[in-house]
Amino acid sequence: MADDAGVATLREVVTRAARAIADGGTHAKLDEDLAEAGLPPSTGGETKAQRGASSAAAVPDERLREVAIGLVERNTGLHMIDRMTIQDLVWADEHPPPIPKRTRRDLARALPGQILVDHAQRFHNLLATLFDLRHSGISFGFEDTSLSGHIERHFYRNDDWTVEQLFDELDAVDHASDRRFALFLEGMVSGETVPDEDAQRQLVDTINPRLAAIGLELRETGNTDRYPTFHLVATGSRTGRPKQLIFASPKKPDLRLIDVIDSDVEVVDPTGEILVYDRPISPSGLRWRDLQSWWSDTRRINNDHHAKRELYQRLGSSVPRAPRNSCSCSSSTTTSTGPPSKTFPPSYPRCGATGTREQSRPAANTRWCSSAWTSCC
Repeated sequence: MADDAGVATLREVVTRAARAIADGGTHAKLDEDLAEAGLPPSTGGETKAQRGASSAAAVPDERLREVAIGLVERNTGLHMIDRMTIQDLVWADEHPPPIPKRTRRDLARALPGQILVDHAQRFHNLLATLFDLRHSGISFGFEDTSLSGHIERHFYRNDDWTVEQLFDELDAVDHASDRRFALFLEGMVSGETVPDEDAQRQLVDTINPRLAAIGLELRETGNTDRYPTFHLVATGSRTGRPKQLIFASPKKPDLRLIDVIDSDVEVVDPTGEILVYDRPISPSGLRWRDLQSWWSDTRRINNDHHAKRELYQRLGSSVPRAPRNSCSCSSSTTTSTGPPSKTFPPSYPRCGATGTREQSRPAANTRWCSSAWTSCC
């Protein structure tokens, strides 16, 4: 997303959001409202909209992505179409597996629509998180003519829309990004949308034969509230996840194997120099927000900013100083770059065998490099 077109698009979106935030408050509280949304103070302008635009203009290109992601997370000042634009630009950097239009249409034609209708409200909630359901909406009297209203009339209450037509109206076949479509499928078969395990598995059994032709599948990876959880993965890939992440130690930790069958490992750390993240890691990986939440909870820090800064400094202290001009994380790097956005993956070495030492790959838009000890168990 470092291309000029992506930067220009993000700046337009951030500017619209900043204007909306400014227009929603008073002149006196305008800079405070902008700060809560992760935007800098206004630098000029007479009207609230002009002051909001000046704030957006003060965001440097290298911080646009971080600010835009923050707006999505806070759900502040964004219309759904702008929210979707930010998401698609960020997701494109993650290189999700492609799902061709032919496969999408074949899926739509095969899906049993009655299961979705039987759970209409839950399914509609899923649609509202992924698609713009308000466009084309002009209300006459009590009739809702938005896409949401059309779905209600033509798909839920009547059967004059097929699942394929629903997909077309959502623009899910021709224009939805690959990641958005994958989330659509994962959400559709989740217990949150369809709280009926037999119906969940019926949907998965319908979807997987069509995905198999492109080397993908919805694979059961766990459960949530005792309903099976499915994620889109490459056929034949491994989906096992570590029980704990042992990291940020300047020296090789002392590990003791307690249970061979369950691979339970004890960390012998009388000095407290080793960090052990022992919460579940999602299939999308460990995100900064997860790590910061864990740090805040275990250290009882109530201020997000303090927790972020303290964690980042703690990670920096574990990295050995490197020769000049080599990859390092000195105090100047930490200060100039600052903690990453909550959605960025923490830049740790990729998980390898216990007790190994690997060089990390920095996360997007960060300057973090690490050669501290990291292990996944």
